[in-house]
Amino acid sequence: MIWRYFMSTDSASDHGSLYQLRNILGRTNVGKDPTKGFNSCDDFFLTVTSGHVIAAFYEVIPQHFDPSCDWMKTDDERKEILQKASANIVDSFVHFSFKHPDSHCSDDSVQEYAIQILTLGCFYLEFTDSIKEWDGERILRCWRYLLPMFWNRAELITLMKSSECFISMTMNFHLH
Repeated sequence: MIWRYFMSTDSASDHGSLYQLRNILGRTNVGKDPTKGFNSCDDFFLTVTSGHVIAAFYEVIPQHFDPSCDWMKTDDERKEILQKASANIVDSFVHFSFKHPDSHCSDDSVQEYAIQILTLGCFYLEFTDSIKEWDGERILRCWRYLLPMFWNRAELITLMKSSECFISMTMNFHLH
């Protein structure tokens, strides 16, 4: 879904688009179809997501951190500063709405695009981490978030058919 809506060769000159970032980073092995090179697409998307998180962090950290004296604080105080900054990033830049990615909410379409990439990237990180940790409850929670995105689309049927075995294994793990 991410590649279908956000990876287009037509956006090669659009600043901040996935295809433009692919070209700047020299990731020529990242194609339009992620099923033909999943590992390279996965690595590229994680890199882009990390870049968006860092950019968001630099946007909110001045509100929470004074470099002249905060480095001398205790570990617990610095953790609290980091937690406040992280919460501010999520509140300001991560928006889970189930609109079509082409619908614009703000006048700044580049920022809206970046927010959608950051939101999907954070969700992707949560989903892949839950699978790596084999945390059945988190996996099911991620599936519940995914379902409205595919609601009333033929993609839902395809997704469910391809994931039938995975879901049954997850449910089995969750119930035992």
